[in-house]
Amino acid sequence: MTQPNSKIQGRFYPLKHEEWLKACRELTPAQRDVLYYIRTIDPYNQGIDINAAEVARQLSAPERIVHRQTVSRALKELDAKGFIDLELLLQVRTKVKPKGLWCNETPEFIEDTNSVMMHPRYDDAPMV
Repeated sequence: MTQPNSKIQGRFYPLKHEEWLKACRELTPAQRDVLYYIRTIDPYNQGIDINAAEVARQLSAPERIVHRQTVSRALKELDAKGFIDLELLLQVRTKVKPKGLWCNETPEFIEDTNSVMMHPRYDDAPMV
């Protein structure tokens, strides 16, 4: 029971009955979960960056695991059905390792018939 003068803290998404009915009719349970996850995280519709793996982790429960792929598919369908505006921004972080397929720590050089030093790994490498 709440007291008449107590105020609930936090941000709230004003869910309308018609919107909820439309979501129930047109969306799968996974799509609905992702939609209302987004709407409650961003109730003022300012736009947010989300991570599908993190959304899946937060939507999962001991009795029901939600996978990252399920969230990704739901996001694509929500966009296709007009419930959200999805903008995919691909970010990749890479770091070159000093060891790779064509490298080793001690280069092996060979001398060809014209007295030119060559690295055999580069000569044997397939053309890309």
